[in-house]
Amino acid sequence: MTKKLAPEYRYAAFISYRHNPRDSAVAERLIKELETFTIPSGALREKTGKKKLGRLFRDQNELPLAGDLEETLKEALRHSEWLIILCCPEFAESRYCMRELTYFIECRGIDHVIPVITEGEPVDVIPAEIMPLDAEGIAKEPLAMVVSGSGAGERLKKLRHEKLRLAARMLNVNYDDLYRRFHRRKMRLLLSAAATALTIVSLFAAGAVYAATQIEKQRTAAVANETQLLIQRSFSDSESGSNLEAAQEALAAYARYENLYPDGDAAIGEQIRQALAAAVYAQPYELIQNIHNDNRLLWDLCFSPDGKYILGVSGGGPVLIDAASGGIAAASAHASEVNAIQFSPSGAYYLAAEYWTNRVAVYETARPHQALAVHAAASPEQPLALIGAAFLADDAILLSLSGGTLNRWDFRAEKTETLAANGELTGVMLTAGVTVSPDRTLAACPLDFPAPVLSVIDLRSGERLSYPMPAQLGGRVFAFSPDGKLLAGAFAGTVVVWETESRKTLFAKNLDLGVDDVSGLLFSPDSSLLAVLSAENVKILRPRDGTPLYAFGESDEAAGAVLFGAAFSPDGKELLVYGNAMRAYSLADGELLRDFGGKMGVAAAFSPDGRYAALITNDGAAGIYSTQVSATAEPEDINNKKLYVYPAWFETANAGAVILQRSHQSAGLYPGSETLNNSPSGRYIAATYPDGYVEIWDTEKGDGLSSYLLREHYGLIRQTRLTDEYLLTAGYDGRVMMFDLGRGSVTRFISVGERIQRFELSKKGDLLIVLTESASHAPVYDLRSGKRIYDLTAAPGGKIQDIGFTPDGEYAVIVQEDGRAVSGRLYQELALLLARAEETIMD
Repeated sequence: MTKKLAPEYRYAAFISYRHNPRDSAVAERLIKELETFTIPSGALREKTGKKKLGRLFRDQNELPLAGDLEETLKEALRHSEWLIILCCPEFAESRYCMRELTYFIECRGIDHVIPVITEGEPVDVIPAEIMPLDAEGIAKEPLAMVVSGSGAGERLKKLRHEKLRLAARMLNVNYDDLYRRFHRRKMRLLLSAAATALTIVSLFAAGAVYAATQIEKQRTAAVANETQLLIQRSFSDSESGSNLEAAQEALAAYARYENLYPDGDAAIGEQIRQALAAAVYAQPYELIQNIHNDNRLLWDLCFSPDGKYILGVSGGGPVLIDAASGGIAAASAHASEVNAIQFSPSGAYYLAAEYWTNRVAVYETARPHQALAVHAAASPEQPLALIGAAFLADDAILLSLSGGTLNRWDFRAEKTETLAANGELTGVMLTAGVTVSPDRTLAACPLDFPAPVLSVIDLRSGERLSYPMPAQLGGRVFAFSPDGKLLAGAFAGTVVVWETESRKTLFAKNLDLGVDDVSGLLFSPDSSLLAVLSAENVKILRPRDGTPLYAFGESDEAAGAVLFGAAFSPDGKELLVYGNAMRAYSLADGELLRDFGGKMGVAAAFSPDGRYAALITNDGAAGIYSTQVSATAEPEDINNKKLYVYPAWFETANAGAVILQRSHQSAGLYPGSETLNNSPSGRYIAATYPDGYVEIWDTEKGDGLSSYLLREHYGLIRQTRLTDEYLLTAGYDGRVMMFDLGRGSVTRFISVGERIQRFELSKKGDLLIVLTESASHAPVYDLRSGKRIYDLTAAPGGKIQDIGFTPDGEYAVIVQEDGRAVSGRLYQELALLLARAEETIMD
């Protein structure tokens, strides 16, 4: 429903853009050019009823330093007559820019959106949401202002010329008419300026100094506001599970902070440190980036070779996702269901195959909005004739298997070559596909009937190779090993593995799957393991002799009903299994690493470097997760390491005895005696009473000992610890109280959310690890900010026996019942956080 607008607009236009140096400079100049633009007097001014265009909204100039930023932006959009978007390749990647665009279209429609191109070609950078449709429903390019150029000077020069087109659009007047009247007025002003030039020169020096001062103040305020906005967005993205974006925004805030405060600013520097800490801490298989899939239900996933993009399939066709931002880079509509997707070897192209309509469409990854080429593999009247398509070593060449004919298609040269004609590959199974070896030299095709052989085509010579079969069975699934030395095939419940060079059968094994057939075959990256998928489980075999190792989901009620697929991590150490449940297993010992809360998994894929895993669940939720490679918490055997134990008692600074004057006595309802603690320097002493009171003394004050009586917990105090700065107490109420000893007041409560068993401090006293009463997890807090930076979690069904920090302070550690430990890397210094954040962001 279109929202009702106020009759008067507060802003002539709202400027939406990516906060990079190029577009920030264009936005700043655009505001200056349009806000100072005077409408020529006469008919145009009478027609518009305006002398000036009016104010423009630019977020970092207008937004307050605190408050509800989301509502502030929406209000500004509602009260803006026009939306000017600075289009560049990065614009659509920003959730904030796209939210602003979508909300404005709801309010005013696309007719009041003006695109200004700062970089790239219009067809590539103008959002599809504002592309108007012609009479046939085909998108056509909207009228846009182009200010792109090789440098800042060229862009700003173009902008000065294009401002008249912008003004004409915003005033709804003829551009040529405005151009003539503007230049007539300009000539009159020049003549008038010449008559008063001497007077202006005499005043110019003083005015220039004042103007320069004011401009510098405005620039400083704008950069300060932009820094604050980026920090707040970073925190917001961390909380919503978009740590990659959060890290990018925190790094951008730091870049502005360095320029704005060369001598440093403690308050803003601490905010940036906290934002970075919230962004970089991650456990294995923790959500670190939401995929903003616009409620599309995605299935099938694969990463591009460089890890920058993820390719998925929705009901309408292939979907290209930016892996760094989680935003949809392109979504293409297809006439029929897309059955297969794949990136080319370099990642420059990707394909989408429609088996029902016998078409293969190829897209250029850098310009994915329209298909680069379409190949009709067979007659449209012959459904399911296309049963396989794959890229070869040359990015421009594809292989397609259709109706018994194997074709090599060069889509750039628009040339098709037949490798095996129809009739040569007889008895083609429609449910089977074409499988290409890793070096792109061999293609495994479906089994011929009635002879029990597998057809394999040598793509270099065109020679047809025969692989012996143990029985006359229909082949459905094939897989080459990554080293190209082995080929596996599945025939109902039987798995066969051959050597590719000798075509020797290594083994043929019936896996006793009952009524189920093998639905998938996967080799591990080092070719040492073979995963065999069926509807109920994943069996891991040794591919040389068929020795069984593990079976995942076989006796598991949660995962055993339906399995859709599996994915090996690039290092071959872990396996993601998805279906009725989504789980990660260790291939070293077959142990469960992570259960994703019983959610049904639709698709999973690892990034090429193994740092991330993209997962999609059946409710449409899609996200990018950390792995062992990118996590800051990782399992580790620390049986020979010692945990740092915070000292319970030190000698006092003063020689001799210190007499403590008690001011509190516990009531009889609270059994037990008080406990005494003192800080490492011996200056402070604290007595904790069973009823929740704490009494503190400062020994440096001699005979006049200062004392504070506190009762800040809802129930009994369970543990007390003193540093030279704080008193920390943990109560049955699930909170840790921080009492500032220097200020003599409570400065913060850390709410853990459940009863606390105990806590430990790091050696520096700046970090806190808490063991909850359930003993299932131990959250770690930064005491300077009070922020929870991550949880260390016990294995499913296990308990934590001990918590602490390593003596060097580099790791927080939990020790489980079985003696295994989970350690979390700590990045407390700003320089370390900056380095970690740069590692976290995908290049």
